[in-house]
Amino acid sequence: MKKLRLLTVLSFIVGCLMVLACCQKPALDAPSIETFKVDDTSLTLTWEKIDNAKGYKILVNTEEYNSKKPSYPLANLEAGTYTITVKAISDNEDVLDSDWSQTFNFEREAESGMVYALINNKTEYEVRSLGSATGDIVIGATYRNKPITKIADMAFANKSKDVKSVTIGENVKSIGSRAFYNCSNMETVTFVSDSVTSIGAYAFQGCRTLKTVKIPAKVTEIPNFAFAYCRSLETIEFSSVVTSIGEKAFTNCDKLDNVVIPDTVTSIGLYAFADNMGLTTIDLGENLQSISEYAFLNCEKLENITFGSKIKTIDKYAFSKCVALKSIDVPDSVETLGEGAFHSCVLLDTVDLSSNLNSMGPNAFALTKLYLEATSGVVIVDGWITGRNGLDIESIVIEEGIVGIADYAFYENEHVTGLTIPDSVKYIGARAFYNSKYLANLAIGAGVEKIGEKAFAQCKELRNVTIHDDSVLKVIDNYAFQACTRLKLKSDLPATLERIGTYAFENTSYWNTSFSLVYIGNWLVGCVNEAIQNVEVDEGTVGVADYAFYNCVATNSIDLPASVQYIGRAAFYGCGNLTYVNIPYGVKAIKDFTFYECMSLPGITIPETVTSIGYSAFNKCYSLSTITIPDSVVSIDQYAFFKCTTLSAVNFGTGLTTIGDRAFYSCTALTEVNIPNSVTYLGSRVFYKCTALTSVSIGSGLKTLSDYTFYDCSALANVSMPYVEKIGNYAFRNCVAMTDVDFGNELKEIGRYAFHGCVGLKNVVFPASLTTINDYAFRTCSELTSITLANTVTTMGKHVFNASNKLTVYCEYDQVPQYWVHWNSSFRPVVWGCELSQDKSYVVSFVKSDAKIDNPKAVNGMSAPYRVGYDFVGWATSATATTAEYTMETLLDAPNNTKLYAVWSAKAE
Repeated sequence: MKKLRLLTVLSFIVGCLMVLACCQKPALDAPSIETFKVDDTSLTLTWEKIDNAKGYKILVNTEEYNSKKPSYPLANLEAGTYTITVKAISDNEDVLDSDWSQTFNFEREAESGMVYALINNKTEYEVRSLGSATGDIVIGATYRNKPITKIADMAFANKSKDVKSVTIGENVKSIGSRAFYNCSNMETVTFVSDSVTSIGAYAFQGCRTLKTVKIPAKVTEIPNFAFAYCRSLETIEFSSVVTSIGEKAFTNCDKLDNVVIPDTVTSIGLYAFADNMGLTTIDLGENLQSISEYAFLNCEKLENITFGSKIKTIDKYAFSKCVALKSIDVPDSVETLGEGAFHSCVLLDTVDLSSNLNSMGPNAFALTKLYLEATSGVVIVDGWITGRNGLDIESIVIEEGIVGIADYAFYENEHVTGLTIPDSVKYIGARAFYNSKYLANLAIGAGVEKIGEKAFAQCKELRNVTIHDDSVLKVIDNYAFQACTRLKLKSDLPATLERIGTYAFENTSYWNTSFSLVYIGNWLVGCVNEAIQNVEVDEGTVGVADYAFYNCVATNSIDLPASVQYIGRAAFYGCGNLTYVNIPYGVKAIKDFTFYECMSLPGITIPETVTSIGYSAFNKCYSLSTITIPDSVVSIDQYAFFKCTTLSAVNFGTGLTTIGDRAFYSCTALTEVNIPNSVTYLGSRVFYKCTALTSVSIGSGLKTLSDYTFYDCSALANVSMPYVEKIGNYAFRNCVAMTDVDFGNELKEIGRYAFHGCVGLKNVVFPASLTTINDYAFRTCSELTSITLANTVTTMGKHVFNASNKLTVYCEYDQVPQYWVHWNSSFRPVVWGCELSQDKSYVVSFVKSDAKIDNPKAVNGMSAPYRVGYDFVGWATSATATTAEYTMETLLDAPNNTKLYAVWSAKAE
């Protein structure tokens, strides 16, 4: 009986519990802690959306907030550590709110107040402006979990009161133009690491209290005005890779005392260190090649200059007004000393000039101590006559031992009647004796190598000129004896002569001839009859002067004898009706503009002695049909065959190494190009708009294809470049007929827009060496159907395949890499996780999964993969299958997690 009562009681309790359970309302699921995520950019917390929730309560530490969306902004929280829980609020009175979620921990990092902006496909930040930050500014390594890589243009400009110091973080690579311009109270700049590779122009200009600068180790260029007007700057430590210092980079740095230029620097720009009133010592480094105009102008305390051994040019006024400078030793590497180079260096009295100096500009040593104390009126500096010091000169006696006469040295002298240039003189400068009104007799010594431009022009009384029998004269420059109306040479031109410049003897007595051609000795120097049609140059002629037949538009033929060894610059310029001219064996160079606008010239034979073809040498030779470049030619300069619109064939020799920019630009009849293995440089736009070009092969020597090389070659169908490592920007843009490209096995980078608009390109095979494809590289390749991408491709630009609307991409990566942002902006199908062949050229297999195929139902559907020499049969579940189980049309029907193998069938030969 007791057992019965106990059973009854137990049954009653269970029944009550069951009734109570049936009466309890259901509750929403709590948000799962596993779905909590914080967006690094916006600092917004998000979680999974809970069905039937009308909103959410968020408990942040002890403060409660509401949200209608499954998200909550955290950006406004102060720096600190926070615990966050969330509960879902029911939208139905019959359903209870959820429990609170598990606790999510969040740390709000302190922020400086600076303004940041996302860059580089939203993967990095740049500092955009100072914002509310002040004082000691620290630019960290990261911001909101992304690296800070750039300081924007003008980011801190004109914050003269707000910035005291700046520390630049370890990820910053570039500092923009005017980034710290006029931060006049900024005392220090500290680079945490050597990550910075570039500094923009004007970046630190006007930082008047900045005292020291250490250039980061990877910076190669100091740009224009970078540290100009940093008036407290005392020391500069350059990086060991700096190659150039820009215009006014350190001008008006008054406290700068000693500067050591590293050996890596090859050029210093205009006014680079001008007006540095405290500079006393400068060491110019071993590899500096040129010092630009005004580079050290008005450095009033400069006493010591150490030149390197490779400087070739000291340009005009480079050290002018360095009033403390007493002595200089110019190294033997220097060939040119510019106008006023040491002008107004009033204490300078000791000069050792270069033994290889061949040109000195006017007033190079004017108002130096040497100039001021020259009692004869002629200023002589270490074997060079540099000019006159204002004293009246009745006669000119150039003594033996003088090496050179500077430009303008005796310009418009009104006294000298006779002049003997001794054998020791090598160089007579430009306008050295220009318009010497009474100069009648001139004897040129054996040692003179060059007579400069307009050296004796307008010497209207000059009638007797004798050149020494043993003369080594090489150059008579442009207009050298122009308008010497009574001029007669009393001796032959020497056999050593290599060039007579433009109109060197124009309007002399030689010009007044009844013959069409003007000869001086064995040189043809001009043509006075523009109507002459057929020209036979005299036997024994050795040279043709610059511009000798300039604009002889009626001339049909020119026959040069075998004796001709020199053809001058622009010798046949503008001979529009010229149909025949020969280049004799022995001529070494086709110089700049030689056949410019010889529009009727159908062809020409270049002898094996020619080594170079100059700038615009055959520019606009519209009738030129074929050209053979002999093996002797090493270089073809810029614009050499520019717009030779009927040129259909070019045969390049095996000695060619360089083809300059636009060399064959718009040669619209050219059909085939074979670049020999010897070529190592191909300039920009070399074959731009060669609209008939159908085939191109590039030899083993060329590693970089320059920008725009084959731009708008609209007939170009086949390209072979198996040794090229980098394809430049726009290299093949709008090559609309291109169907095949052989990239070989060495290609590493494809430039921006490289194949943009190649609407005939169907399939491309990338080598395993490829690492970078830049923005828009294959944009609007509308027939491109298949691309295979190996996981060696680490850099992918924006919109790479935009508007390539038949494309399917097969990729070795399991998922899209983090930094591939906007690369597939046309949302073409992508198959991820593909197993590729050993050479990465074709697809072997992949595991079919909905998650591994992006955009499978894109316009035009999915295209089959591609393999050279094979047809794609379909997909099978066996690696040895020869027939397909799935086609491209039925691929999506295959069960998920099925490994599918590409079935290939060799094409019939």
